Amino acid sequence: MNVASYYLEHVIPTGIDTFRAAFRVWCDLILDRYEDYSLQIAGEDPYTECREWFWHYLNTDQTLSKHFLEDLQRLVDQIDEGEIELIPFSSIETMLESLDGDV
Repeated sequence: MNVASYYLEHVIPTGIDTFRAAFRVWCDLILDRYEDYSLQIAGEDPYTECREWFWHYLNTDQTLSKHFLEDLQRLVDQIDEGEIELIPFSSIETMLESLDGDV
């Protein structure tokens, strides 16, 4: 993965998605459409919940580092080539079921 593909395929789309989510919540705040943001439990304020979601989206950074993505791609390639043997989940379930309260 080169630097251009990292920015074009990951950083920019992630930034756009985060901006879109924050803008949607901001519109709900401005237009007083925040009733759906709470579970209507006693003491819960839909406006406060909506406002907290807005700040959450502004503070969220879902951009992964280039190094992490390259390592993840290398790991997937090793699995596809058979260099790494995977343990099926069904065998783990069987092993856990065979434990007789020893955990």
